[in-house]
Amino acid sequence: MQSKDELLKQIESMTVTELNDLIEALAKRFNISNSLTNLKPNVNSKDQKPNVSPDSKELKVILTAVGNNKIAVIKIIREVTGLGLKESKDIVENVPKLIKKDLNKMQAEEIKTKIETVGAKANVE
Repeated sequence: MQSKDELLKQIESMTVTELNDLIEALAKRFNISNSLTNLKPNVNSKDQKPNVSPDSKELKVILTAVGNNKIAVIKIIREVTGLGLKESKDIVENVPKLIKKDLNKMQAEEIKTKIETVGAKANVE
């Protein structure tokens, strides 16, 4: 059996998505109320402002690299922005480009994770 410190080190190495999946699995397994599973992890990342409260609407997500799956990135941009096909394609073809602004930390991380899932790169500022 792992020690508590070993388990914590393993958890610290998880991505935001992996950690979110773990939290949801623990909530189901141990019948924890939904309000506790809505807590989001504190991600230490170089591309985030260090003292931004989770409720502030100061963050923006910038697409920095498209990767190999341009069509999937366009679909994600359309999904998160509500823009049309042409506008989304223009964003993808002109990186670095602002995707969305005035976001709280949770919203920005969610968008960044979606973008990175399809092989693109994004920064939260």
